Amino acid sequence: DANRPIGSLVKPAVYLAAVEKGYSLMDILDDTSLVWNNYDGSQWIPRNFDRKEHGRVPLYRALIQSYNLATVKLGISVGIEKVAQVLERLGFEKDISLYPSLLLGAIPMSPLEVCQLYQTFSGEGFYTKLRSIIRVLDSENQPLKRFPLVVEKRIDGEHIFLINTALQKVVE
Repeated sequence: DANRPIGSLVKPAVYLAAVEKGYSLMDILDDTSLVWNNYDGSQWIPRNFDRKEHGRVPLYRALIQSYNLATVKLGISVGIEKVAQVLERLGFEKDISLYPSLLLGAIPMSPLEVCQLYQTFSGEGFYTKLRSIIRVLDSENQPLKRFPLVVEKRIDGEHIFLINTALQKVVE
């Protein structure tokens, strides 16, 4: 029940959607201010954490540095619907509101749901439903019930590899 907006934890899904659409890690993104006009006339004005604009940056650098402005522009270019589809393929099972703020993690998830997303990244594109019980045994140590491991290929390995490689640079 500990659902909270996940913030920048969503960004690898945005960049994965871009790589799937044909972007490369070396493509140049624009990390400058933008204003999103909502249907009700209000405006959404995202900012970078450091409150600075970084100009033209390679896609991999925008991911590594977690630049909000470049991420939003990339996500809008790729399509918010495409990003939502990637989140679903990574393992998120709830409805997703298609607002641009989704691109910066304005989507509530539990820690378990976030782990499910990242399990597919660590599984090199293979999805396995997270579970804590594999089997139930009786007093004789005989199985009463088994829960089989089901593995499903959801993301191409080369796309996951590119994002995982960039994410390794985050911790370096």
